[in-house]
Amino acid sequence: MIRTDTQIRDALLEACHRGGLDTSTLTVEVQGNALIVKETVASEEDRRKLWDLLETVDSRITDFTSHVRVVAIPASDRTPVPAPSSPARPQHPGPL
Repeated sequence: MIRTDTQIRDALLEACHRGGLDTSTLTVEVQGNALIVKETVASEEDRRKLWDLLETVDSRITDFTSHVRVVAIPASDRTPVPAPSSPARPQHPGPL
């Protein structure tokens, strides 16, 4: 299956969400076999995590250009990453 540029971008965004990365400042461009990513992340760990995800998005992507800045972002200013939906667990009544 040949993936379109939009599908490659969407796959990267989904991978970032699964990895717990904030994508509110993420810019992704696909140009042929090149993936150009611009992002500001809150930690060096997030920068490494993003780089690892870039390599898994699509096997046709052979050239990565990454402009990722690490800037400590206060937790109160971060966009929360929604947790994956899971079935509701039954509530057990507490002690009476």
